[in-house]
Amino acid sequence: MPRQSDEMDVELVNISPEDTSSPQQPPTSRKLLKHSVAKKHIKGGDFALIDWVYDIEAHFEYQRSRNFEKRSESCIKNWISQIWMACHGWVAVLIIAVFTGLLAGMIHTCVDFLRDLKLGVCSDYFWLSVRNCCPGETKETCTAWKSWGDYFAGEGIRASTSTATLDFFAYALVSIGYAGLSAWLVKTFAPYAAGSGIPEIKTILSGVHIKRYLGGWTLLIKCIGVTLSVAAGLSLGMEGPFVHVASCVGNITSQFFKGFRFHESKRRELISAAVAAGVSVAFGAPIGGVLFSLEEASYYFPHKTMWRSFFCAVVAAIVLKRINPSGTGRLVLFQVDYNHQWHWFELLPFAIIGILGGIIGAAFNAANIRWCRLRKRTSLRKWPVVEVLCVVAFTAVINYLTPFLRTGASEFISRLFQECRPDLTKEEELESPTEILCYDLSQTTTASLVVLRLLLAASLKFLLTVFTFGIKVPAGLFIPSLFIGSCIGRIVGIAVESLYNMNKSSYIFSECLSLQTSCVVPGVYSIVGASAVLGGVTRMTISLVVIVFELTGGLEYLVPVMLAVLISKWVGELVGNRDSIYEMHIELNEYPFLDPKQEVNFHAVAADFMVSSQIQVLTVDGWTVRDLNTLLDGCDHNGFPVVMSHSDMRIVGFISRNNLIRALEQAGRLQHTTGPVDQDTEVLFYERTEEDRSCGTTCLDISWYLDPTPICVTPDTTVNRLLHIFKSLGIRTCLVAKNNKLVGIATRRGMIDMLKKAGENGEGLLRRRSVPRDTDRADL
Repeated sequence: MPRQSDEMDVELVNISPEDTSSPQQPPTSRKLLKHSVAKKHIKGGDFALIDWVYDIEAHFEYQRSRNFEKRSESCIKNWISQIWMACHGWVAVLIIAVFTGLLAGMIHTCVDFLRDLKLGVCSDYFWLSVRNCCPGETKETCTAWKSWGDYFAGEGIRASTSTATLDFFAYALVSIGYAGLSAWLVKTFAPYAAGSGIPEIKTILSGVHIKRYLGGWTLLIKCIGVTLSVAAGLSLGMEGPFVHVASCVGNITSQFFKGFRFHESKRRELISAAVAAGVSVAFGAPIGGVLFSLEEASYYFPHKTMWRSFFCAVVAAIVLKRINPSGTGRLVLFQVDYNHQWHWFELLPFAIIGILGGIIGAAFNAANIRWCRLRKRTSLRKWPVVEVLCVVAFTAVINYLTPFLRTGASEFISRLFQECRPDLTKEEELESPTEILCYDLSQTTTASLVVLRLLLAASLKFLLTVFTFGIKVPAGLFIPSLFIGSCIGRIVGIAVESLYNMNKSSYIFSECLSLQTSCVVPGVYSIVGASAVLGGVTRMTISLVVIVFELTGGLEYLVPVMLAVLISKWVGELVGNRDSIYEMHIELNEYPFLDPKQEVNFHAVAADFMVSSQIQVLTVDGWTVRDLNTLLDGCDHNGFPVVMSHSDMRIVGFISRNNLIRALEQAGRLQHTTGPVDQDTEVLFYERTEEDRSCGTTCLDISWYLDPTPICVTPDTTVNRLLHIFKSLGIRTCLVAKNNKLVGIATRRGMIDMLKKAGENGEGLLRRRSVPRDTDRADL
């Protein structure tokens, strides 16, 4: 038997055979494998790489075999089967959309109730939030709503120190309880439920299998955890976790459809559609959700998936609107009610906001990654629940003492987007501390006070988010980024408005002379600022512009938003890392992710990183079933090149590990078997001629499972070309041959490892990645 080796960088394909337990399978075929196939598959769970080409071909073969089987069915049954095959994908995305919308509605409703519970309780019905306790009223005017100080101490001492202290401690303790419970649930039941989920979803959609990340327990704990975390007042949002929740729903739904259950590439098409639904219910932005899935999340996005994603996003939004968790009847999260026309002189302030957004985004990414690295290097990583309790305690104190942070971030962003209406009285505008955004233009002291408070709120939110994003609770990043950007944009808007009021007769403001309405609206600058900072953090472009449009309904402000987003992305990449915060966390967590935007500018060839020594190959003959069983037990290679002989290394083909296992499992009913099959039966990797068949020798021909045309390159192939092959085709393994003779093997994981080392050595790598240290030998 050929010499075995465990040194090759290998991968395990995670694809199940379509029918390995058929009733027609003879008992002898079940005994051909001495080891457990299921055990082999479980051993290679996390961070296994799928082969897109192989999986898509396997799906086409599955469809071909299904069509062949239908020929023997009755006409009506065949017709029904064809209809089901044509629409089962649409049925799957419909189920995903409905359940995603329902879960989003439940989470929104629970967050509203739990968030209000920190401040008080409805004395008539304790299970109601403020909005439901007193419909159409605020906390200040609702007589049935009692703060905790009033509830326990009585109405007569509302202004006393004891009541205010009781309110503060109730706010802090309830917040700590929410966050602590969320962290405990994540640590105990579903560690993968922590964080945003978008970096891992990007990794999964690129062709990496992360076991249990999209499972039922993760879905349950993610829903409960994000509800508790957001209600606790932590500096995070639930938009990123909604993407993870929807992806879990998509993965679980795929298990009920055979066409998706056994094919990883087709399953990822469903997950791509689920991502669009997650963004849709998070922002009320169906089109933005599709573009987000296309631009930011998905690796493989065929035309059919785009239509299914759009359908899934629209249905999910309809379901959420029917539930109406906000009670407004609107799907738009931050609806603006004015239609202000922007002017040419405002392009410069908008550009300045874009520059500030890029700088703030780059600074945030750098600070957050540095803190997360420090967490991984110190003993802090061993105490995730304690860290969460410390962060939420500090956050609760800051939020309670800062008026602009005490209420929910989404509510305050909505107020920042609005304009100051001159028809309101001063008492109406300043009826609560969080409403001090409008001022008398003649009073510069009031304007300065608003600017200082906004700057303080943005700075504190920045600091809190740096320490919060990455702790072991479900946490999103969109809302904190929008909050910071809205405050910065509002500050710039106030400055421009003050400049206009001091120089109304200037030529620069001549466009405003004939206007009957306000010339400068700070709310518009808040919208632009929110887009700029979020773009600086995530480096999103087209999808972000569309999301902001659907988020606010402000079609008039598309050009300012586009300008700010473009400048923010350019500035962020100029002063910081070219990667977004999600890609930086992928690198931090050492996921085997090959970015489709990745490039190199140094010279190297395939021979520089291919595996050339001690390659495990299979020859066309000379193997028995027992030898192959021993080989499969002794190594974890994902597949084996097939050559003529050890002295003649001409390539005959390539057989994957799973195909070899499936061939041995199904050997008892293979058509090319010439006699009884046992452990000593010879195995051939080529089809026998009629003369060979008549010789009477018992053998097993598994050439049907062999790929006779594997993708090959020469040793002189440049790294750029090989990188393009891995990115475009999504293959795991590429044979390196010279004159059709095997000289080595290049793998996608080996490419990722080589790019990482090149980046560390400063050899001109433009984008850097890394791989899990415990999976360098095999792709599990």
